[in-house]
Amino acid sequence: LELAYFGANGATKSELSAALYLPMIDDKALAESIKSTDSFFGASVTNARGLAVDTAFLPTDQYLQMVRDNLGAHAFEVNFKHKPQEACDSINNWAAKMTQGRINKLLEPANINDATKLVLLSSIYIKSDWLEPFEAHKTADAPFKTLNGPEKSVPMMQQTKNMNLFDDGSVQVVWRDLALKNSTDARLEVLFVVPQNNDALKTVAETLSS
Repeated sequence: LELAYFGANGATKSELSAALYLPMIDDKALAESIKSTDSFFGASVTNARGLAVDTAFLPTDQYLQMVRDNLGAHAFEVNFKHKPQEACDSINNWAAKMTQGRINKLLEPANINDATKLVLLSSIYIKSDWLEPFEAHKTADAPFKTLNGPEKSVPMMQQTKNMNLFDDGSVQVVWRDLALKNSTDARLEVLFVVPQNNDALKTVAETLSS
């Protein structure tokens, strides 16, 4: 959405600013401020942005300079109309590179059409140890409920700790801290949202606000 914000005007830009809680400052200063936060968590987190631009669509030089030079986004040309497979391959290769091979497929030709002119890309890759590591010898097989199938026995990490937990009977939320590299002040948490039964998974996903 940050990439969309810097290309917007008027009411749309105001609405994006409010949704993203962006300060009302000069665009260049804002872009540089956002970019500077990318290194806040050190080597543990890689935040990347990209733009796949159709050859028949020409964003303004001012916009491209803003997102490239000030926001650090990678812009590249594709041909959605005449070479949809190559366009998707370029986007998927970008995603694979930015996520260390964890995400290899974002789009396929069926996801685009003649009206597709621009695809805004954003990725975040996190690799970190737990702040309070699990002990390997406590890992043991336990039943895991699959979404549409029977239970499976899989290795489960186990730990007994005092930690933040929310439980309303239908869903549990657990907070866990990560140990960040090259950072002493920053704090990064992972939230695990676990429905109490499989039927609730879709309902829980639809109620999440972010």
